[in-house]
Amino acid sequence: KESFGALRVHMNTFKLLEEKKLPNIVDKFGWCTWDACYLTVDPATIWTGVKEFEDGGVCPKFIIIDDGWQSISFDGDEPGKDVENLVLGGEQMTARLHSFKECKKFRNYKGGSFLASDASHFNPLKPKMIIFKATERIQAIIEKQKLIREFGEHDL
Repeated sequence: KESFGALRVHMNTFKLLEEKKLPNIVDKFGWCTWDACYLTVDPATIWTGVKEFEDGGVCPKFIIIDDGWQSISFDGDEPGKDVENLVLGGEQMTARLHSFKECKKFRNYKGGSFLASDASHFNPLKPKMIIFKATERIQAIIEKQKLIREFGEHDL
């Protein structure tokens, strides 16, 4: 810590942690849908999540609606290259941001529609089922590739 202090005085190009002011957002609790919903982000899931927070006496000050992974490839790379070895990557996600428009499952949402008696309901098993199916599918693809390497594609 002392060496950073000396370097700070000498270079004067950065601030020490104790000199920095915390951003206002640290006083706010937020919720990111990815950890709770994975690929099943939709209005019913978000509504249920916020309602569960409220029922527990917690009120998120902001929500990050996240239903996919950020791309980790470079602009010149082939799209999808960065997810080819990720479970739940590849075909489930495009791995590249194409636009900032809301997708069709959010476009038709009308404020207050989840208060109606015929509102869509959240299925808490849906995220686990999707992850299970995606993992099962990935394993089948890996097994098929293994058989092709072993016996050749024409023998399958």
